[in-house]
Amino acid sequence: MKNWKLGIGNQELLCQPLPGSCYKCKIDLSFEQADVNRIGNAQMNALGDRIRQLRTSKGYSLRKLAPLVGVGFSYLSKVENGKLDFDGTPSQSLIHRLADVLEADEDELLLLARHLPREMADRIFERPEVFRLLAQCDDRQLQDFANRCSSDIPATLRRKRD
Repeated sequence: MKNWKLGIGNQELLCQPLPGSCYKCKIDLSFEQADVNRIGNAQMNALGDRIRQLRTSKGYSLRKLAPLVGVGFSYLSKVENGKLDFDGTPSQSLIHRLADVLEADEDELLLLARHLPREMADRIFERPEVFRLLAQCDDRQLQDFANRCSSDIPATLRRKRD
């Protein structure tokens, strides 16, 4: 049976749907494959849109950028348009090369592709109990926590964003 990752309200659920409902959470999940594809495509379009924005701001065409990162221009076009086959995400190594060539924030691109940057993964494995608590927070609680943390971290330690 196929697993589906669905955003419902402000929650993301991993379900194995039976016709009309999720066997774990018993929520009515009347959805079609097209709805699932739309959710996945929206996530990949965010990555593709960001790559396109970075590429055009540097004055690169698809044909000029593709060999610089070691892929064909048609593959790069599929990345930008959210049209990749299989799991729909480019590899971490491609994202690293894109970030390098486009002088972009690699962590941002990895997260847009739904890959967890190594530094973040390491912290999760070091302190899983903390991240379990964070996963249970609603958006307001997370924002309050982020605001408190960012005011406690000196500006010199914060990463610069594009």
